[in-house]
Amino acid sequence: MKPETVQKIEEKINYHFKNISLLETAFTHSSYAFSHSTESNERLEFLGDSVLNFCTTMFLFDNFNLSEGASSKIRAYLVSSENVSKFVFNNRLENYLLCDNFNPQNSSNVMGDLYEAIVGAMLKDSNLEICKNFIYKSLNYSTQLVTHFACFEQVLAVLFYSP
Repeated sequence: MKPETVQKIEEKINYHFKNISLLETAFTHSSYAFSHSTESNERLEFLGDSVLNFCTTMFLFDNFNLSEGASSKIRAYLVSSENVSKFVFNNRLENYLLCDNFNPQNSSNVMGDLYEAIVGAMLKDSNLEICKNFIYKSLNYSTQLVTHFACFEQVLAVLFYSP
């Protein structure tokens, strides 16, 4: 990855990597890795998925007194590829993903995987607090956002489960 590309990505994610190879790996799709005999972002994606789920769970637990079911439903949406890929698309990070033989740029699943790989790379490069701050900021976690979901859950409960 060219230094100017690394700099552009770091500016967009507002994080400077100490170990650039982690950033490069995060942006290496398995199709490219296979044909170029290099490591793909799949392991970082695996790690980032767990960090994303954990940080989101902590956010919900620390800020709301919701039932387990409501918390699970809200978390499922917040960590979904559909939701996290918005950050990738809004910052045009899809343009930096290395891949071969297909165009994943319209795939929220592939871009969700990229987001998770970035989080995994950040964790390996720094610490959980840095990742948590990145997740909260990049996905616009706020009490207002989740209160909206919680109110929606209450309305659904009244509509569908009231006698």
